[in-house]
Amino acid sequence: MPGSVNADLEFIQRIRTRHSMLSGATQRIADYLLESDLDQIKDINVNSLAKITGTSASTVTRFCRILGYEGFSEFKFYINKEILSGYSKTEKLKKGDSASEVKQKVAELIVQSISMTELKIDNDQLEKAITAIQNAETVLFLGMGASSGIAETAAGMMLCSGINSFSSSDPLTQLRKLAYLKKGDVVVGLNSQGKSRDIYDVFAMAKKKGIICISIATFSDSPLVSVADIFLETAIKEEKFMQLSMAMICQLFVIECLQIGLVMGNSENSKEKIQEMLQYTSMKYLK
Repeated sequence: MPGSVNADLEFIQRIRTRHSMLSGATQRIADYLLESDLDQIKDINVNSLAKITGTSASTVTRFCRILGYEGFSEFKFYINKEILSGYSKTEKLKKGDSASEVKQKVAELIVQSISMTELKIDNDQLEKAITAIQNAETVLFLGMGASSGIAETAAGMMLCSGINSFSSSDPLTQLRKLAYLKKGDVVVGLNSQGKSRDIYDVFAMAKKKGIICISIATFSDSPLVSVADIFLETAIKEEKFMQLSMAMICQLFVIECLQIGLVMGNSENSKEKIQEMLQYTSMKYLK
Protein backbone atom coordinates (compact mmCIF):
# COMPACT_ATOMS: atom_id res chain seq x y z
CA MET A 1 0.00 0.00 0.00
CA PRO A 2 1.47 3.36 -0.98
CA GLY A 3 2.81 5.60 1.79
CA SER A 4 2.53 9.35 2.11
CA VAL A 5 5.54 10.23 -0.07
CA ASN A 6 4.63 12.88 -2.65
CA ALA A 7 4.05 10.99 -5.91
CA ASP A 8 5.49 13.95 -7.86
CA LEU A 9 8.93 13.65 -6.27
CA GLU A 10 11.63 12.89 -8.81
CA PHE A 11 13.01 9.77 -7.08
CA ILE A 12 9.50 8.30 -6.73
CA GLN A 13 8.89 8.81 -10.45
CA ARG A 14 12.16 7.03 -11.21
CA ILE A 15 11.24 4.06 -9.00
CA ARG A 16 7.82 3.72 -10.59
CA THR A 17 9.21 4.07 -14.11
CA ARG A 18 11.86 1.39 -13.52
CA HIS A 19 9.78 -0.90 -11.26
CA SER A 20 9.16 -3.47 -13.99
CA MET A 21 12.94 -3.87 -14.46
CA LEU A 22 13.46 -4.81 -10.83
CA SER A 23 13.33 -8.24 -9.27
CA GLY A 24 14.09 -9.90 -5.96
CA ALA A 25 16.26 -7.78 -3.69
CA THR A 26 16.08 -4.56 -5.72
CA GLN A 27 12.29 -4.83 -5.89
CA ARG A 28 12.13 -5.14 -2.08
CA ILE A 29 14.10 -1.90 -1.78
CA ALA A 30 11.75 -0.17 -4.24
CA ASP A 31 8.62 -1.42 -2.47
CA TYR A 32 9.92 -0.30 0.92
CA LEU A 33 10.66 3.22 -0.37
CA LEU A 34 7.26 3.49 -2.08
CA GLU A 35 5.45 2.43 1.09
CA SER A 36 7.41 4.64 3.52
CA ASP A 37 6.88 8.19 4.73
CA LEU A 38 9.36 10.76 3.46
CA ASP A 39 10.53 11.61 7.00
CA GLN A 40 11.12 7.92 7.57
CA ILE A 41 13.65 7.64 4.75
CA LYS A 42 15.28 11.08 4.80
CA ASP A 43 17.83 10.10 7.46
CA ILE A 44 18.34 6.52 6.34
CA ASN A 45 21.84 5.41 5.34
CA VAL A 46 22.94 2.73 2.94
CA ASN A 47 23.57 0.11 5.64
CA SER A 48 20.28 0.66 7.47
CA LEU A 49 18.32 0.53 4.20
CA ALA A 50 20.07 -2.73 3.36
CA LYS A 51 19.27 -4.18 6.79
CA ILE A 52 15.59 -3.14 6.71
CA THR A 53 15.08 -4.65 3.25
CA GLY A 54 17.13 -7.79 3.88
CA THR A 55 19.63 -6.90 1.19
CA SER A 56 23.23 -5.61 1.17
CA ALA A 57 24.96 -2.25 0.75
CA SER A 58 26.18 -3.30 -2.69
CA THR A 59 22.60 -4.19 -3.72
CA VAL A 60 21.36 -0.78 -2.53
CA THR A 61 24.09 0.87 -4.62
CA ARG A 62 23.12 -1.26 -7.63
CA PHE A 63 19.47 -0.26 -7.09
CA CYS A 64 20.45 3.44 -7.14
CA ARG A 65 22.36 2.93 -10.39
CA ILE A 66 19.41 1.16 -11.98
CA LEU A 67 17.43 4.33 -11.23
CA GLY A 68 20.08 6.35 -13.07
CA TYR A 69 21.91 7.80 -10.05
CA GLU A 70 25.70 7.64 -9.64
CA GLY A 71 25.23 5.98 -6.27
CA PHE A 72 23.48 6.20 -2.90
CA SER A 73 24.79 9.71 -2.16
CA GLU A 74 23.16 11.21 -5.25
CA PHE A 75 19.98 9.24 -4.53
CA LYS A 76 19.85 10.70 -0.99
CA PHE A 77 20.43 14.21 -2.38
CA TYR A 78 17.22 13.91 -4.43
CA ILE A 79 15.33 12.60 -1.40
CA ASN A 80 16.52 15.24 1.04
CA LYS A 81 16.05 18.16 -1.37
CA GLU A 82 12.54 16.88 -2.23
CA ILE A 83 13.22 17.58 -5.91
CA LEU A 84 10.05 17.41 -7.98
CA SER A 85 9.85 15.51 -11.23
CA GLY A 86 10.18 17.64 -14.36
CA TYR A 87 7.15 15.93 -15.89
CA SER A 88 4.83 15.43 -12.93
CA LYS A 89 2.31 18.12 -13.80
CA THR A 90 1.05 18.29 -17.33
CA GLU A 91 -1.90 20.28 -18.55
CA LYS A 92 -3.81 18.42 -21.23
CA LEU A 93 -4.31 19.98 -24.62
CA LYS A 94 -7.96 20.81 -25.05
CA LYS A 95 -10.32 22.22 -27.62
CA GLY A 96 -10.36 26.01 -27.51
CA ASP A 97 -6.72 26.40 -26.42
CA SER A 98 -5.15 29.57 -27.79
CA ALA A 99 -2.07 29.43 -30.02
CA SER A 100 0.00 30.53 -27.03
CA GLU A 101 -1.41 27.72 -24.85
CA VAL A 102 -0.85 25.12 -27.59
CA LYS A 103 2.76 26.27 -28.00
CA GLN A 104 3.43 26.07 -24.27
CA LYS A 105 1.75 22.69 -23.76
CA VAL A 106 3.43 21.09 -26.77
CA ALA A 107 6.81 22.32 -25.52
CA GLU A 108 6.08 20.87 -22.07
CA LEU A 109 5.04 17.53 -23.57
CA ILE A 110 8.28 17.31 -25.55
CA VAL A 111 10.42 18.14 -22.53
CA GLN A 112 8.52 15.66 -20.37
CA SER A 113 8.74 12.86 -22.92
CA ILE A 114 12.50 13.34 -23.14
CA SER A 115 12.74 13.45 -19.32
CA MET A 116 10.80 10.19 -19.08
CA THR A 117 13.04 8.61 -21.73
CA GLU A 118 16.13 9.72 -19.81
CA LEU A 119 14.78 7.91 -16.75
CA LYS A 120 13.85 4.77 -18.68
CA ILE A 121 17.16 4.26 -20.50
CA ASP A 122 19.32 1.83 -18.56
CA ASN A 123 22.83 3.27 -18.17
CA ASP A 124 24.53 -0.11 -18.64
CA GLN A 125 22.57 -0.74 -21.83
CA LEU A 126 23.53 2.71 -23.14
CA GLU A 127 27.20 2.06 -22.39
CA LYS A 128 27.01 -1.30 -24.15
CA ALA A 129 25.39 0.31 -27.20
CA ILE A 130 28.10 3.00 -27.42
CA THR A 131 30.86 0.40 -27.08
CA ALA A 132 29.28 -1.89 -29.67
CA ILE A 133 28.96 0.91 -32.23
CA GLN A 134 32.48 2.13 -31.44
CA ASN A 135 33.93 -1.33 -32.10
CA ALA A 136 31.86 -2.05 -35.22
CA GLU A 137 33.22 -1.62 -38.71
CA THR A 138 29.73 -0.95 -40.06
CA VAL A 139 26.42 0.07 -38.47
CA LEU A 140 23.07 -0.40 -40.21
CA PHE A 141 20.06 1.64 -39.04
CA LEU A 142 16.61 0.23 -39.79
CA GLY A 143 13.38 2.22 -39.66
CA MET A 144 9.89 1.62 -40.98
CA GLY A 145 7.23 4.26 -41.63
CA ALA A 146 7.85 7.47 -39.70
CA SER A 147 11.01 6.01 -38.16
CA SER A 148 12.63 5.64 -41.57
CA GLY A 149 13.53 9.34 -41.55
CA ILE A 150 15.02 8.98 -38.07
CA ALA A 151 17.10 6.00 -39.25
CA GLU A 152 18.47 8.06 -42.14
CA THR A 153 19.25 10.95 -39.81
CA ALA A 154 20.93 8.57 -37.35
CA ALA A 155 23.18 7.14 -40.06
CA GLY A 156 24.20 10.68 -41.04
CA MET A 157 24.93 11.58 -37.43
CA MET A 158 27.11 8.49 -37.01
CA LEU A 159 29.04 9.32 -40.19
CA CYS A 160 29.75 12.73 -38.65
CA SER A 161 31.13 10.88 -35.60
CA GLY A 162 33.57 8.76 -37.61
CA ILE A 163 31.37 5.65 -37.82
CA ASN A 164 30.78 3.90 -41.15
CA SER A 165 27.00 3.70 -41.19
CA PHE A 166 24.01 3.64 -43.50
CA SER A 167 20.25 3.21 -43.27
CA SER A 168 17.41 1.41 -45.00
CA SER A 169 13.62 1.42 -44.80
CA ASP A 170 12.97 -1.05 -47.63
CA PRO A 171 12.57 -4.68 -46.41
CA LEU A 172 14.43 -6.25 -49.34
CA THR A 173 17.25 -3.70 -49.25
CA GLN A 174 17.61 -4.27 -45.51
CA LEU A 175 18.23 -7.97 -46.11
CA ARG A 176 20.60 -7.27 -49.00
CA LYS A 177 22.65 -4.86 -46.91
CA LEU A 178 22.73 -7.40 -44.09
CA ALA A 179 24.70 -9.72 -46.39
CA TYR A 180 27.61 -7.24 -46.28
CA LEU A 181 27.73 -7.08 -42.48
CA LYS A 182 29.87 -9.46 -40.43
CA LYS A 183 30.40 -10.55 -36.85
CA GLY A 184 30.88 -7.58 -34.53
CA ASP A 185 28.97 -5.16 -36.74
CA VAL A 186 25.77 -3.54 -35.45
CA VAL A 187 22.15 -3.33 -36.58
CA VAL A 188 19.95 -0.70 -34.88
CA GLY A 189 16.17 -1.11 -35.17
CA LEU A 190 14.00 1.98 -34.67
CA ASN A 191 10.38 1.03 -34.09
CA SER A 192 8.30 2.59 -31.33
CA GLN A 193 5.91 -0.33 -30.88
CA GLY A 194 8.71 -2.88 -31.28
CA LYS A 195 6.49 -5.04 -33.49
CA SER A 196 7.89 -4.55 -37.00
CA ARG A 197 8.00 -7.94 -38.78
CA ASP A 198 10.60 -6.66 -41.25
CA ILE A 199 13.03 -5.48 -38.57
CA TYR A 200 12.38 -8.64 -36.54
CA ASP A 201 13.38 -10.78 -39.53
CA VAL A 202 16.61 -8.78 -40.00
CA PHE A 203 17.42 -9.11 -36.27
CA ALA A 204 16.85 -12.89 -36.36
CA MET A 205 19.19 -13.32 -39.33
CA ALA A 206 21.75 -10.85 -37.97
CA LYS A 207 22.09 -12.73 -34.68
CA LYS A 208 22.98 -15.90 -36.58
CA LYS A 209 25.94 -14.01 -38.07
CA GLY A 210 27.12 -12.67 -34.69
CA ILE A 211 25.93 -9.16 -35.49
CA ILE A 212 24.88 -7.10 -32.45
CA CYS A 213 21.23 -6.00 -32.51
CA ILE A 214 20.11 -2.81 -30.73
CA SER A 215 16.40 -2.08 -30.32
CA ILE A 216 15.16 1.46 -29.67
CA ALA A 217 11.52 1.02 -28.68
CA THR A 218 8.87 2.05 -26.18
CA PHE A 219 7.63 -1.31 -24.93
CA SER A 220 10.01 -3.65 -23.10
CA ASP A 221 7.84 -6.71 -23.73
CA SER A 222 7.73 -6.28 -27.52
CA PRO A 223 8.96 -8.88 -30.05
CA LEU A 224 11.92 -6.79 -31.22
CA VAL A 225 13.19 -6.34 -27.68
CA SER A 226 12.94 -10.10 -27.06
CA VAL A 227 15.52 -10.81 -29.79
CA ALA A 228 17.72 -7.72 -29.32
CA ASP A 229 21.10 -7.84 -27.57
CA ILE A 230 20.70 -4.29 -26.29
CA PHE A 231 17.49 -2.39 -25.49
CA LEU A 232 17.25 1.40 -25.26
CA GLU A 233 13.79 2.29 -23.97
CA THR A 234 11.90 5.40 -24.99
CA ALA A 235 8.81 6.96 -23.40
CA ILE A 236 5.91 9.01 -24.71
CA LYS A 237 3.26 11.06 -22.96
CA GLU A 238 -0.37 9.99 -23.20
CA GLU A 239 -1.50 12.42 -25.90
CA LYS A 240 -2.61 9.90 -28.52
CA PHE A 241 -2.69 12.24 -31.50
CA MET A 242 0.91 13.28 -30.70
CA GLN A 243 2.37 9.85 -29.97
CA LEU A 244 3.97 9.47 -33.40
CA SER A 245 5.83 12.78 -33.27
CA MET A 246 6.78 12.23 -29.60
CA ALA A 247 8.15 8.78 -30.42
CA MET A 248 10.32 10.27 -33.19
CA ILE A 249 11.60 13.04 -30.90
CA CYS A 250 12.53 10.50 -28.20
CA GLN A 251 14.27 8.30 -30.77
CA LEU A 252 16.34 11.31 -31.83
CA PHE A 253 17.21 11.96 -28.19
CA VAL A 254 18.53 8.39 -27.85
CA ILE A 255 20.53 8.72 -31.09
CA GLU A 256 22.00 11.99 -29.83
CA CYS A 257 23.07 10.27 -26.58
CA LEU A 258 24.81 7.59 -28.67
CA GLN A 259 26.50 10.16 -30.88
CA ILE A 260 27.80 12.27 -27.99
CA GLY A 261 28.98 9.10 -26.21
CA LEU A 262 30.92 8.16 -29.34
CA VAL A 263 32.40 11.63 -29.80
CA MET A 264 33.58 11.71 -26.18
CA GLY A 265 35.42 8.42 -26.68
CA ASN A 266 36.64 8.94 -30.22
CA SER A 267 39.89 7.21 -31.19
CA GLU A 268 42.61 8.98 -33.17
CA ASN A 269 41.57 6.95 -36.21
CA SER A 270 37.98 8.23 -35.92
CA LYS A 271 39.20 11.81 -35.55
CA GLU A 272 41.18 11.46 -38.78
CA LYS A 273 38.08 10.14 -40.58
CA ILE A 274 36.00 13.05 -39.27
CA GLN A 275 38.58 15.59 -40.43
CA GLU A 276 38.76 13.98 -43.88
CA MET A 277 34.95 13.96 -44.15
CA LEU A 278 34.75 17.64 -43.15
CA GLN A 279 37.35 18.47 -45.77
CA TYR A 280 35.30 16.76 -48.49
CA THR A 281 31.94 18.20 -47.44
CA SER A 282 33.30 21.75 -47.12
CA MET A 283 33.52 21.84 -50.93
CA LYS A 284 29.71 21.69 -51.13
CA TYR A 285 29.23 25.07 -49.44
CA LEU A 286 29.23 28.33 -51.40
CA LYS A 287 31.74 30.95 -50.34
